[in-house]
Amino acid sequence: MTNRTFHSVFWTGLERFGMQIFQALFTIILARLLLPSDYGLIAMIFIFLMGGQIVIDAGLPIALMQKKNPTETDFSTVFWFNIMSGLFFYGIFFFCATPIADFYEQPLLNPIIKVAGLNFIAWSFGLVHATKLNINLGFKRQAFISITAVIISGGIGIILAYYGYGVWALVTQFLINNTLRSLFFWLFGIRWLPKFIFQFASLKSLLPVGFASIFAAFLDTIYKNIYAIFIGKRYSAAELGFFQQGNTLSSLVTAQITYAITTSFIPLQSKHHDYPDEQQKLFFRFLSLLCFLIFPLAILFLVLAEPFVSFILTEKWLPTVPLIQILCLSLLLYPISVINNRILLVKGLSKQLLTIESIKKAFGFMAFFICLPHGISWICASIGFYVLFSAILSIIYSQKILSIQWTEQLKIVFPILGLAVFSGIAAWCAMMGVKFYAPTNDFLKLLCGGISGIGIYVLGGHLLKFNEIRFALDYLKKKRP
Repeated sequence: MTNRTFHSVFWTGLERFGMQIFQALFTIILARLLLPSDYGLIAMIFIFLMGGQIVIDAGLPIALMQKKNPTETDFSTVFWFNIMSGLFFYGIFFFCATPIADFYEQPLLNPIIKVAGLNFIAWSFGLVHATKLNINLGFKRQAFISITAVIISGGIGIILAYYGYGVWALVTQFLINNTLRSLFFWLFGIRWLPKFIFQFASLKSLLPVGFASIFAAFLDTIYKNIYAIFIGKRYSAAELGFFQQGNTLSSLVTAQITYAITTSFIPLQSKHHDYPDEQQKLFFRFLSLLCFLIFPLAILFLVLAEPFVSFILTEKWLPTVPLIQILCLSLLLYPISVINNRILLVKGLSKQLLTIESIKKAFGFMAFFICLPHGISWICASIGFYVLFSAILSIIYSQKILSIQWTEQLKIVFPILGLAVFSGIAAWCAMMGVKFYAPTNDFLKLLCGGISGIGIYVLGGHLLKFNEIRFALDYLKKKRP
């Protein structure tokens, strides 16, 4: 791992981890103040919000990052396209509020949708500025902007929840976060003002590249959030709230960390367009780092889910414990699938990426609908079936198209997974020991289990000479005054 890679991963990781730490803190506080049904109401419309944001994005930021020497005309064209798309989708969302509320038989959704739809406009104003920062590898400044916006919006959400505003605390938090993030990109991010230029030729040159990523992302968003539509319709809002909370918490240690690390993957890979050997080395570095961070955290969270929920979220959230455990296991291979997809995107293999995503999502939808009648636990298990199939398919395509051997990937994955499982067993033994002597002390279970699991993992990684630990130690020694 080079210093440049480390710096990029460090700051994108700090941005995402910092955001997730504060979001997790706010989630814990809000979960103690709000009801599961409040989270269920937000989950019912989340698919529309995320789907709209992806279409507004249109994959154009990725197209700009991939393009060699994008012009001011390109940036301005994309900016105005994003603004028009944001206004257009808000109009659609506003007029669809009543039908959506009637579908779920939840009248309160009507005003919630009309306010939450303002996120489309707020989001569209900051997309190009964020893209220019990514192109310039300005991850440090982006981390500052994102974390500041999360802290301010989270604090406001907590105040509203404390004074009894219920679900509106969540709606306001989400809207303020997106608004501040876009505003800070203009004020503190990068000095750039759009010109009054809109060229269809520029948009036409970018859309084919962007279409692959937008379609793949749109399918992924539909798949991830379709649960809310059918669970909300078939089961109660409280049950949907339990599922949503379990999905959110398990994603903190899988999907969110994966996103944090792979954010810098495309810009760094794009710097080596003409050096395939360097791109392949970078691929294996990212794969190793993803597995090294995610495997132990996912397994440790699986083991300590019960004392965590009982102590942190209170006992009213205990029904979400088995869902967290199933989802942590289900999402274990998620980073492998993502990193293999990313390398296809970097190579500009849009048709292959669309083919892979279409096959994967068809399998995912099939698994979901088969498991839907059998309860929430089976729905969570369907995610595991999808992730396993997705990882296998992505690895097959990577080997077939880019000569990235699956055996080389397994050589990286298996030792890390084995050590993570061993550390999870150590954490479970420590927790059981505490449970025998102090069965009601959830804090002590968390503390002893966490220290045992993390300690064994770090010690094992040092003894086995994993590159991630050795590089981090060397880097810190060099930086020490």
